[in-house]
Amino acid sequence: MDEFEKRMHFTSFVTTLADVVTKMNPISLIGKDARELVESAGLKDKMSQATKKWLDMVILYSDKATILGSKYPIEEL
Repeated sequence: MDEFEKRMHFTSFVTTLADVVTKMNPISLIGKDARELVESAGLKDKMSQATKKWLDMVILYSDKATILGSKYPIEEL
């Protein structure tokens, strides 16, 4: 893999991580009014499970980006 490919691979990891954090956060996807409806419908446990899965995914992706960054120290996170 040449330097350009390494940089593009690392950049795509960081970009995807940023997208996951900003766009797929279940807490920000559901507004305050909808959150009250979720709680009144008895779906608070499902919301908690979705938030936990999202956090696990963010942690896993962060770990992978760190490993990739340590293999190819082009840029620092």
